[in-house]
Amino acid sequence: MDSAPLTLLGVVLCIIALVYYAKMRGRSGAWGIVGLATCIGLALLYFLPKHCLNCEAKHSYRSKGCNRCGAPLGS
Repeated sequence: MDSAPLTLLGVVLCIIALVYYAKMRGRSGAWGIVGLATCIGLALLYFLPKHCLNCEAKHSYRSKGCNRCGAPLGS
């Protein structure tokens, strides 16, 4: 049984998940591709400052809510 299609499906689903993760943190979806690079890419995605989706203010990667407008920030 050939596992190439299953591997390709796994990679595509991982890319889609990383794109949504980047968007959730207020970044462009293109940042999701960086997460594929290596563990360094995933760490970079995690430690970049968050952007509020409501008022676009920058916050620390640890922030849970926006100080300016009170909107919740992505995890």
